[in-house]
Amino acid sequence: MFFFFFYGNIIRMSNLIATEILRNEDPAVRACTIEKWVAVADICRCLHNYNAVLEITSSLNRSAIFRLKRTWIKVSKQTKALIDRLQKLVSSEGRFKNLREALKNCDPPCVPYLGMYLTDLACIEEGTPNYTEDGLVNFSKMRMVRYTNT
Repeated sequence: MFFFFFYGNIIRMSNLIATEILRNEDPAVRACTIEKWVAVADICRCLHNYNAVLEITSSLNRSAIFRLKRTWIKVSKQTKALIDRLQKLVSSEGRFKNLREALKNCDPPCVPYLGMYLTDLACIEEGTPNYTEDGLVNFSKMRMVRYTNT
C-alpha cells in the first residue's frame, strides 16, 4: 500500500511541475518557471531532500517539457549547468552511486529517494532464495535485506 502512495506522489508532483511550466504559452515565462523549479530543487538538495530533487529533475525530462526548444533557449546557462549537476546526483547510474555517496556524507535529517531501496529489495528478493539447499532459512538473504538502507 505504501508503495502505491509513494509512487502516486511522484506522479502528482511531476504533473504539478509540468502544469506550472506549461500554464503560460510565452517561452520567457516558461523559462522563468523552469528556473524557479530548479532553484527549489537546489534548496531541496541543501536540505537533503533527495526525493524532491529527483521528482523535480525527472519532471524536467518529461517529453512535454523537454521538447520546448524555444523555452530551453531562454533558460540561463547557469540553470542548465545546475540541472546537469542535480541530475547527476540523483542518476540511477551505477545503482545510484552518487546519491548513495551523498546520503552517506550528509548530516541527518534527510529524505532519501525510496525507489533506490525498493530496487535493492527487489533484486535481493528475485536473486536470492528464501531457503538454503538444506531447507533452512537463508539468513544471508535476511542480512542483505536488513542492511539495504544502511
